[in-house]
Amino acid sequence: MKETGTRATLKPTEIRKNASEVIRVEATTYKGFELVGLRVFVDAGNGEYRPTKKGITFRQALLPKIIAALTELSAELGLDGDPPE
Repeated sequence: MKETGTRATLKPTEIRKNASEVIRVEATTYKGFELVGLRVFVDAGNGEYRPTKKGITFRQALLPKIIAALTELSAELGLDGDPPE
């Protein structure tokens, strides 16, 4: 039987974007494809967060290239080191 739903394969990491939004980073499986998702979630007002349309999902195999590109951009922008809280 082929899997048709999305399921998280690891515990997601959340990065606070602002007072009402977080960026959720997670590994998922969808229809047999191993994926990485970065999506903005908004506070629904009841302690839960709901997904927005803002985000990207890509094959896990692309993750090293994406990390390399973000690392290069971060260096070019002078953002090396720990981000401010």
